[in-house]
Amino acid sequence: MGNPNKFTEITSIEVLNGVKARMRKEADQDYRKEKDKHDRTTKILETTIAEKEGIKNTIEKRADQISNIIANVLFWGLVILFTAGFVMQFLFSNEVLKWLSRIVPFLFGVANVAFKKSINGVRDKVKKSIKDKIINWLTERHRSEEGSIP
Repeated sequence: MGNPNKFTEITSIEVLNGVKARMRKEADQDYRKEKDKHDRTTKILETTIAEKEGIKNTIEKRADQISNIIANVLFWGLVILFTAGFVMQFLFSNEVLKWLSRIVPFLFGVANVAFKKSINGVRDKVKKSIKDKIINWLTERHRSEEGSIP
């Protein structure tokens, strides 16, 4: 039935407690391994999220700068055109050019009333529109670059 020389005086409860302790130790080791893997994955995820936020902030900052430049160039171009049209009506002796120089400021005034926007309002709307288009273009480009990575 068994080797009588290997007989010990421990009780079955003590044997059971020893088996439970070994099982707990193995389970604890498995738990620690899984927890370490989870911690590494969490750190990688946090790093990736931080990188994406940094990219998003950079894209928004660049888009804001570009759209601001374009909107200001457009605004000042319109101001110069409006002013030139107003001033030129007094400088031209040719009737056709005089009427053309009167029509330009008039059209700006009509557009101002019709669209209920001042030139500043148009500048802000153009700036927002350009910024949105730049952000969409840059994020789509970034997504396609991410997708090409195996």
